[in-house]
Amino acid sequence: MALDSNKHEGASSTTPDQVDRQQVPNGSSDDRAKRHPRWTRHETFVLIEGKKVVENAVQKGRSRSSSALGSDHFEPKWDLVSSYCKQRGVSREPVQCRKRWSNLLVDFKKIRNWESQIKGAAESFWVMRNDVRKERKLPGFFDREVRWVRK
Repeated sequence: MALDSNKHEGASSTTPDQVDRQQVPNGSSDDRAKRHPRWTRHETFVLIEGKKVVENAVQKGRSRSSSALGSDHFEPKWDLVSSYCKQRGVSREPVQCRKRWSNLLVDFKKIRNWESQIKGAAESFWVMRNDVRKERKLPGFFDREVRWVRK
């Protein structure tokens, strides 16, 4: 009988914990997976290196993954990048790798565009405070070392 009273929506047996999960600030359900941890600097460098390795293998005309990637069967690009990262201690899924790369690229392009239009070194992205960057719709933070690795 307890089952019958709980199967109706809005039953008074909802625990505070269940209410917290249901009421998320943006109005969506919190049933989806929790947010992944932020990418560390090390993870980002491994991702960049992995993407380079995979793209070099593809440019050399390899339709199969190379021995450097530790696999002898064909895999989509981001699966290969994810495998490369995992072999180096960075446990990120292919979708996470693709999204992180995409976000890096968007930020990099914004910075590159800004830097091409500035008139003096004082306006450079690299010397701006974070709040000024945000006002100018630039990334609040972008690791300068990532900039050099990207080139």
